[in-house]
Amino acid sequence: MKLFIYALADEAKGLLSEVKILTTKKLGYTSVHEVEARGEKILVAIAGMGKAFAAAGLAAVLTAYEGQIDEVYNLGIGGSIDASIAPVFSFVVSKALYEHDLDTSEIGDPFGFISGIEIIEIPASETLADRVIEKAHALNLQAEKAVITSGDTFFGKKEDYERVHAWNGAICFDMESAPFGQIAYVYQVPYVAVRCISDAGDGGEYAKNKPHACGLLKDLALALVK
Repeated sequence: MKLFIYALADEAKGLLSEVKILTTKKLGYTSVHEVEARGEKILVAIAGMGKAFAAAGLAAVLTAYEGQIDEVYNLGIGGSIDASIAPVFSFVVSKALYEHDLDTSEIGDPFGFISGIEIIEIPASETLADRVIEKAHALNLQAEKAVITSGDTFFGKKEDYERVHAWNGAICFDMESAPFGQIAYVYQVPYVAVRCISDAGDGGEYAKNKPHACGLLKDLALALVK
């Protein structure tokens, strides 16, 4: 079964308006909808904003539906670090993920090191990423496979995202892709993050572009159902 997991209700409402909702439940803070879309039963979950809600939400869903979920698609909106590659309203699809605010270097770890699973770069499913790219292109949407970087800060200064890009080569930043990826990695479930670009670190641009970006997310999510 496919799981479509979002951080924000606004990101998911387009898809939910186009499907038949069978059941709705709460798992901690996360809302989970079992829905029928184009004859297929899928899960749509809304976890909440930020790394903690993202990690807790996906862990709760994968535990509650243990053995039933074989594909995790995390859809949402994000900011562009390089608008020449990822302009507004294009899509960035994860080929790898990083957590740019994770730093235990004072005890000898490399910057970004995730203790316990002993990695810095969180992998994403190449198979799912290729499928997303194919579906996006079929809708005449621009989509690039690239690194996505996550942290619990909304970047508002150019030097912030340029600093992160210099470290990990990411062209998209957000607050949830990497923690979702970390949990999927631990649970050994194929995972991909998909971000529709809403801005380049500008809060005003984000607010203005968010509705259209969420509409594009709906179109792509429906294409991914079958």
